[in-house]
Amino acid sequence: MSAMAIATYILVSVFAFAYVIFFVVITIGGFFDLVKLINGIRTEVVDPTDDGRVQRPGA
Repeated sequence: MSAMAIATYILVSVFAFAYVIFFVVITIGGFFDLVKLINGIRTEVVDPTDDGRVQRPGA
């Protein structure tokens, strides 16, 4: 096998490994964010006087 083929194989292998690690880290972070979101929704206190209107400051 030529040196260029070996270098290409190593480079592609390193990038594939980095992609897998990146995918795992993003997936784990997304799972923790989803758990935080669900817990926040469960503990949210609803303000019954909030009608959704947005007013300018001082208006």
